[in-house]
Amino acid sequence: MSPLSMGERKRELIALFRREGIENPEGNAEILLCAALEYSGAALLLHAPEPMPREAEERLALLLEQRLRRIPLEYVLGEAFFYGRSFSVGPGCLIPRPETELLVEEALAYLPEHGKIIDWGTGSGCIAASLALESPSAVCLGADASPRALRWAWKNLRKHGLLSRVLLWHGKDPRSIPWKERVDLVISNPPYIPTKMLSGLMPEVRQEPSLALDGGKDGLEPYRILLPWAKEILSAEGVLAVEIGDSSQISPLLCMGGKDLVPLKVRKDYNGLDRIILWKKSG
Repeated sequence: MSPLSMGERKRELIALFRREGIENPEGNAEILLCAALEYSGAALLLHAPEPMPREAEERLALLLEQRLRRIPLEYVLGEAFFYGRSFSVGPGCLIPRPETELLVEEALAYLPEHGKIIDWGTGSGCIAASLALESPSAVCLGADASPRALRWAWKNLRKHGLLSRVLLWHGKDPRSIPWKERVDLVISNPPYIPTKMLSGLMPEVRQEPSLALDGGKDGLEPYRILLPWAKEILSAEGVLAVEIGDSSQISPLLCMGGKDLVPLKVRKDYNGLDRIILWKKSG
């Protein structure tokens, strides 16, 4: 029996992923095939009629076994793209998502030259690294409660040549950070999913660290610590930028800001959902 062509293998994978209920079966099939073949999407299209090389089939089998166990695609590949750059990811860190790019975009609009930044809940380090790369005179501290996540952050800072400008700190409470100097930007994508909703998440998402997802009973527990601390650490006219779960969280968060944090903007994500809130330190 002759080996399957690359195009036939792709169609077979798409059908398999559909049966297994995996989201975006076409995209998953193409990405795994390209990884196994070490091809671009254009090269896969060009060579689709050709038979699958045996070595590529062996690599594909290893990747496919993981994906069928609902290991997130980014974990399988060991890579995620964020703000146009590659970041190493794996078990223990939250996978960067497109909506968080909007958080970086909004924050950059308010970041002064030689800005000082604290990224609370840095995870893979994608936010801190992106801000530092987009603003070459900025310095940043990335903090996280998870040692595993910080290992990924360190790896990514080294990858992008940022170890001299982005420091890392392990701590469960931002008040433990030893940096006492006023900062221009506090930025965070904290856990904001209510605990009762975690069990209903997609199987892939449930394999990401619960520490990065579980926002407590109402999804707002991390903000109850973050906002009062930001009021103390921000410089005059400094900005707090956070990602949120949905519009139901806006009103209580604006109340938490009180008179010391003046709302600047609420931004929607690509699906039209309220996703980003920015405040400015009054005074």
